[in-house]
This record gives sequence, C-alpha cells and structure tokens, in this order.
Amino acid sequence: MPSERGLRAAALVLWLAAWAVVTWAMLDPAPPDLAGQSDKLVHFGSFFLISITSLGFCRGSGQLLAAGLVCLVAAVGLELTQGLVPSRTFEAADMAANLAGVATGMALARFALVRLGRRPSPA
Repeated sequence: MPSERGLRAAALVLWLAAWAVVTWAMLDPAPPDLAGQSDKLVHFGSFFLISITSLGFCRGSGQLLAAGLVCLVAAVGLELTQGLVPSRTFEAADMAANLAGVATGMALARFALVRLGRRPSPA
C-alpha cells in the first residue's frame, strides 16, 4: 500500500500536470473548441478543480495558503498573458471567473482540511 507521503507526491505531480494542461489551453493561439460550453463556466471550473485538488498534497493551512496564492497569481497572470498571444484576448470577465473558481475551490478545500482532521492553524 502506498504511503501517505507517496500519495501526496503523486497528487502534487498530477496537480502540476493539470496546470500544464490549463496553461496550454489558455495560451494556445488556436484555442480548443468548447462545443457550445460557456467560456466563463470553463474558466471557473478549471480554476475551481485545480484549487480544490491542492488538498491532495497539502497537509495544513500554511501549505493550502501557499497553493491558493499560486492559484491566484496564475488566475490573473494567465489571463493577462492571453492578451499577448495572437488570436487570443484578455477579458476581465474571464479573470473574474478564474478568481471565483479559485476562491470557491480554496474555501471548500479549507473546509475539507478541517473535516479531515488536519486542523488549520489560525489565519
């Protein structure tokens, strides 16, 4: 049976791979076809999933806060960078959807951290 440390390491690797996919999808000059899906929903969902899955490798609130900051910086940075990519544009509404996804995902991750018995330190 894999150790907790091994599982956390695997969760971190998968989280980084997810970031690679999101980064590619957001910065590719020929964006993937969303097949009628709401652009804002895709932005929200991507950042929500990445944020909440950080719980897989975070053992405490300090690590969760660090992961949350990475998510926040990436949510802003990737959207700003889209404005520099040919055929892509910066949209404030997309950035808002990214940030809403991060906020929701991190709030649920913090709640889960407490419920799993990994007591967060005072913020």
